[in-house]
This record gives sequence, structure tokens and C-alpha cells, in this order.
Amino acid sequence: MTSRKILIVDDDTDLSEALIDQLSLYEEFELTHAASATGGIQAMITSSATGTATKAWEYVKNYYDTSAFHPKNAVVVNSRAFSRLSAADQAAIVRVASTAETRGWAMSKVRTLEANELLAKNGMTLHQPDAAMKTAYAKVGAQILDEWLKKSGAEGQSIIKAYRGK
Repeated sequence: MTSRKILIVDDDTDLSEALIDQLSLYEEFELTHAASATGGIQAMITSSATGTATKAWEYVKNYYDTSAFHPKNAVVVNSRAFSRLSAADQAAIVRVASTAETRGWAMSKVRTLEANELLAKNGMTLHQPDAAMKTAYAKVGAQILDEWLKKSGAEGQSIIKAYRGK
């Protein structure tokens, strides 16, 4: 897809769309209906959960399940405060956070399945991305990561290294 007006909700999405030749527009999701009715947007990148919340079937007919966005939450702990806790308290927090992570990902998967079903029930055609789309998004992902690493420096490098298990 090239040269379309696309709904953008954050800088990372804006960068990824610009890299695949989209005309980016910043809009609030609450304005999606009006923007689509006036030709202000022709596409958007979002989760199926947001697609159901905005009744995307009223202005688009196709949904590509790229798994780019998932409804999720995070447990965040200040490392300095955490290091001051007893070993038993640290272990308890890690255990509860691990349980919450497992439960959260399960809830996200259920929410995604339910949202996908609702999109289809309301007339949208759901697609899996083809090889060309996967390749384009992999390229965009690499470029976004490269830009982020330039901004984040050594700390970013160490985060990605730890994430990748290297």
C-alpha cells in the first residue's frame, strides 16, 4: 500500500508508515469516523481491540493481522528501590510480576481473538500478511530499532542485547 492517508497515533507508528511510503496524519481515535467520512484517512494501523472500539467496519473493510499491537500492561519497579528490599521481598515481587505477565499475555490473546471475531462478524475481511508485507514490516522494524538505538546509546544497546539474550 502506498500513497494513502493513514491514521497515526504515535511517533513510532508515524516513522514506520513514513518508511513504507504513507502520508501520515495525526488524529485522535475519537475523530476516526469524521476523518474517514471526509477522506481524511484511508487506513490506520492499530490493534483489533482498537478497531472494535472505533467500529472500524464502518469505514474500512479489510484488517491485516500483523500482530503489531497488543493490548497489554506492565509491572514497573524502580531498580534502586527494588535493590533495597530484602531477598524475600524481591523474590515475592518477581514471582507476582511473573504471574501477572503470564496472565496478561493470556488476556491479551483472548482480547485479540474476541476483537478479530467481532471485526469479522461486522463484515470486515481478516487477512494474514503476505510475504511482501512481512518483508516490508521487518525492514521498517529494523529501521525503527536503528533510530532508537542511535537515540538511546549504550543503555539502549544493553537493553536490546539483554532482550535478545546475547
